[in-house]
Order: sequence, then C-alpha cells, then structure tokens
Amino acid sequence: MQDVRDNVQRLLTREYSKDMPKPTIPVVIEQSYDFKVGDEIALKPNATYMSGRTIPAWIFNAKLHIRQINDDSIVFDTFKDGEILGIVPKENIILISSPFEQYDVIVISSAVNVRSGPGMSYEINLTVHRGDILTIIEEENGWGRIETDLGWINLKFTEKM
Repeated sequence: MQDVRDNVQRLLTREYSKDMPKPTIPVVIEQSYDFKVGDEIALKPNATYMSGRTIPAWIFNAKLHIRQINDDSIVFDTFKDGEILGIVPKENIILISSPFEQYDVIVISSAVNVRSGPGMSYEINLTVHRGDILTIIEEENGWGRIETDLGWINLKFTEKM
C-alpha cells in the first residue's frame, strides 16, 4: 500500500518517470465530460472562485451540485436546490456522479410482483402484467424503482423501450 501512495505522490509532484511502476489506483489527469445541471461534483485542490478569491476550506468537504453551466464556469451549491456557494472555472471541477436518467420498460412476463424494496425479501405492493409500461427512476442490484413510488420491479422481467 505504501508503494501505491509513493507512486501517487510522485505523480502529483511530477517526479514520475517511465521506468517507475505504474500506479495501481486510477489517477484522473484530464477530464473531458459534458457537465450537466444536478451533477454531484468536487473541487480540485487549490481551486479558486472566478474572481480569484480563495474558496473556504469547508466547501471542499461539502457535497456540491452543479446549479448552472456557463461557457467557461460552473455555478455550484450544496444541494440540488440549495444556496449558491460560488462560481468556479470548469477546469476546477471533478465529477463525482451524474443524476440517473429515467427510462421506460415494458413488462415481458405474464405477471410480475412489484415490491416495497429492491429484493425478493420485501413486501409485495402490487402485481403488473405483460404489456404494462413502467418508468424506471432508479436502479439497484438488478431492480428498478418505478415512478410514482409504486415500488421496485426485478428488471429481468422487463425490456427497455
């Protein structure tokens, strides 16, 4: 583990040469991602506001989301609908996660139980039938949560539309 830390430290301090072993953990050097409103982000170390002012240390540890995207900067807040904390250049942003994009499925089995949680051990809320079209708003371990909080369906009994 110490070897990995040493290699990462060399990369970060630019003391890495071709004959050194490659690190065994991923290191993001450059990111080419089209950010979206709602993405969860982190700030790169030493990031500053667009004005050049220093960003308070507590913000680096906060859960941040993109509120607005401009040509060369991003407006961020602490929650998806939270108070705006600042505007930073795009190159000072690291993507943590992107919001789930909902999609529709059609039930392909004659009858499928919709459960209160993502697994067979959860209570049955209702049963859906072949041909029913459902909107999936979240996935977990092969299960999809149905829009309007009807419950969770095992996605192996559905087909994406």
